[in-house]
Amino acid sequence: MKARLFLFLFFSFLYFAHAQTIDDFKASLQKIEPDLNQLLADHYAAGFAVAVIKDGQTIYSKGFGFRDYEHKLPVDEHTVFGIGSCTKSFTSAVLGQISSEGKLSLDDKPSKYLPKLKFHTDAQNDSIKIINLLSHSTGINSWPSESTAILFITEDKYEVIPRISYLKPSAPIGKSFIYNNLMYTIAGMVAEQASGKSLETNWEERIFKPLGMTNSYSNVAKAMKNANFSHGYIVDSISPLRVLQENMATRGAGGSIYSSVSDMSKWMQLWLDNGALNGTQVLSKNYVKTATSLLNRIPNHPSDTISPTARFYGLGWGNSNHKGFLRTEHAGGTSGYVSNMVLYHDLKLGIVVLSNQTTTSLPTMVTDKIIETLYPELKEDEPSINFGRKIPTTDINTPTIPDTIVAPNYALQKLEGTFHHPGFGNVEISLDDKTLFAKFPLTTFRLEYIGNDTFIDYNTEEIPYTYWNFLEFKVKPDDMQNIDAIDINIDQGDVSFERTK
Repeated sequence: MKARLFLFLFFSFLYFAHAQTIDDFKASLQKIEPDLNQLLADHYAAGFAVAVIKDGQTIYSKGFGFRDYEHKLPVDEHTVFGIGSCTKSFTSAVLGQISSEGKLSLDDKPSKYLPKLKFHTDAQNDSIKIINLLSHSTGINSWPSESTAILFITEDKYEVIPRISYLKPSAPIGKSFIYNNLMYTIAGMVAEQASGKSLETNWEERIFKPLGMTNSYSNVAKAMKNANFSHGYIVDSISPLRVLQENMATRGAGGSIYSSVSDMSKWMQLWLDNGALNGTQVLSKNYVKTATSLLNRIPNHPSDTISPTARFYGLGWGNSNHKGFLRTEHAGGTSGYVSNMVLYHDLKLGIVVLSNQTTTSLPTMVTDKIIETLYPELKEDEPSINFGRKIPTTDINTPTIPDTIVAPNYALQKLEGTFHHPGFGNVEISLDDKTLFAKFPLTTFRLEYIGNDTFIDYNTEEIPYTYWNFLEFKVKPDDMQNIDAIDINIDQGDVSFERTK
């Protein structure tokens, strides 16, 4: 009886879907433009662009708000935004293409192409495969990975390879989902070594050019040369405030592509057509099937059933069975931008939203509004409005020891020096009058004492909105009040940085 009811509802839904014409869909989308403008206002956002594809054609493509808020330059369907982690589907696809050419297997160990790469344990070295890098199933924690890639950024991404052996596993290999940008960096290096070309060149030659993605770029330096480039913003009170672009040197494989909704529509269409473009198989059908499969279960969802609430990660894509339909999606965020891309394969429907606002729910809410407009049966509970706000700044010369705190037993000069950890790099501590500073490759922080031999960080300069203040510097002076190490909370537990001689 339940099976019959499901089939009845399923075919009734299909009838409803096909009963509507493309013109009906277009008219429905035009009617909700006031609602989309209201979402822009509710988020105090500068702008966003949206494109919808259905049955092989673009049925809606439009910009809202401004790509340059200060000069009131409008967004359109060709405006270039940072797509953040939507980049992962491009990196994964390149590896899929190289695999189809027989130059590697996704079941290979990454060390086959990166001989100097060593993980923390022998079990990891023996078991981690390229497919684990792409499906976030290495078991390596994202906290230290992000710390070493952001706080200790290096222009040469290959310099992070020796650090990998110091990143301890926190879950079983192949049986966990831990989102990890640094593992995508490693995957990108594998692609470079297997192909003999940079990952950026692979994106351009294998994807951008064949698909005619003329407004897509492998990094921000190239993207900013486009006259239709969108600056990134955060909310300062109730107004957009321009933020700095992020340097993606050590995380580029997971997030450095910039594109437009007109171009991303072509990328979505390729996936809805099972990897084919004008009769040419750009991505193999086997790869597309694997990338959009229920490969790696995302936590807090049922493991024993493929239900409407179960979510999985494939290769560069999140996948789920949404009310009987395969839904493939990915969101992305970088300094000043948030993106969202959703595909319904059975419905031949694709939606992409690109915004120039930091850590915002805007793209998700726009996507949901479009889905419920076209297919009311797919309506989900509405998320709450959320967006990034400017971090308040303080006087750079604020004394490290506030008047309200009892000073430590040692002089602040005892902390001066360089402290090192091989899995991350150097932190240089200096004292200027009454203020301690901690210099990282990313930036220099002012330190403030909060008692119990612990100091916390404050910004001294404007930096990209990739990092939020959370650091604690804990010192353990010896009997002579000398400080030979500083513990910093950049892993699940504190990491000890030892003073260099």
